[in-house]
This record gives sequence, C-alpha cells and structure tokens, in this order.
Amino acid sequence: MKKYTELLPKLDYNGVLITDITRRFVMNDGVKLFKDRYYKTQIKQHQTPEVVSGVLYGTPDYWWVICAINDVIDPFYDWVMLDNEVYAYTEKKYDDINGVHHYQDDNYNVYESNNPESTLEPITNIEYEMYVNDTKLRINTIKPKNIKRVAKEMRDRLKLLPNQQQG
Repeated sequence: MKKYTELLPKLDYNGVLITDITRRFVMNDGVKLFKDRYYKTQIKQHQTPEVVSGVLYGTPDYWWVICAINDVIDPFYDWVMLDNEVYAYTEKKYDDINGVHHYQDDNYNVYESNNPESTLEPITNIEYEMYVNDTKLRINTIKPKNIKRVAKEMRDRLKLLPNQQQG
C-alpha cells in the first residue's frame, strides 16, 4: 500500500521539493467522524508534525493525520512557528508590528476601539500574533492504540480533487 505522501503531487516551495498537501483529499465529514478519538497534546515550539508523529506513534508517517485533525493546510503558517518566524510573519503582515491590533477588557473580551474612559488594554499586532501562535501548541492527536485504524479509515475515505492525478 502506498504511503499517504506518495498519493499526492510534489511542488517546489522556496527551492525545496515538498508534498503538496494543499491538494490533499477533501476531509469534510471524514475527519469529524474521529473527533471522539482526539485528545489534546501539548507540543514544543520546535516540533514539526513529523516529529510529533514520531514521538507519539514511533514513526513520522502519521504527520498527515496530525495535520488533518488540526486543520493544517500550510505547515509553514498553520502550524506553530518559532518566535523569530512569528516576528518575521508579523512584519510581513502588518505595517507596524507594535500598532494596536485590538483592545481587551479584564475578561479578555475583544473590542475594535478603546472605550471613552480608555480603560481597555491595547493589544499590539505582535502580541496578538504571538498569542495565536501559542494557541497552536495544544493540538489534537489520536491515541496511539487507534492511529493505525484511524489512518486506514481516513485513507479509505480519500477523495481526490478533480484535477489531481494519482502517481
């Protein structure tokens, strides 16, 4: 049986040949069927989906299951980044990384502008992007005893996009 990555085309991404997971199968309800088998795992900032798969399952081959159940399409931006990558991303995304992204109150409710009393806390673009990045450190995973079965069921539900060719 072919590995999942062998089913997908390759693409050149910044001079590196990688699997084009943006053309992966359509998950729609397929992934949702396995939600009862998910559990949260805290990862470290430097861990890639392949590393997480290796740690949890003894092989990097289940990286695609981890990506699928965490809605990761682009592993460079949808997965957790290193702090220096967050800074570079924020500088690219915003004119001013220290500009106000939003305001929040003591209960973390978000507001687009400060109140007349100016009692809301301004959250800068870099603070916001760091927060978003930190939320990616808690991911959905599948219990090791279920990973082979879930991967097989997901692979069986594989639906290729109309313009995708199998290799």
